[in-house]
Amino acid sequence: MKKSYIFTVIALAVAFIGLQIFLRTPQMPNEPVSRQKPPVAVEVTPVMQETILEIGTYTGTLLPESQFIVAPKISGKLEKIMVDIGDELENGSLIAVLDNDEYVQQVDQARA
Repeated sequence: MKKSYIFTVIALAVAFIGLQIFLRTPQMPNEPVSRQKPPVAVEVTPVMQETILEIGTYTGTLLPESQFIVAPKISGKLEKIMVDIGDELENGSLIAVLDNDEYVQQVDQARA
């Protein structure tokens, strides 16, 4: 009698565990499972006509169409710079003024 009691308790425990596993396992449908993405929530609004403004910030280097190296014929100190980097210039434009005090003194000495 003791053996049948132990056998009954073990059988009930196995049946209970099997039932729990069966309830937790998702049921497989008869059709093959397709790998579709889940639906995505969307917002629907009426169609409107508007101007689209697209603004972007980019990093990079800009190269000019042409560039020139400017060098004076004589040495000296700059008194005044008339232009900034990137300014457009025309042929013959004044871009800087040199300090001429030293050259004026040399001319005066040559005259004396």
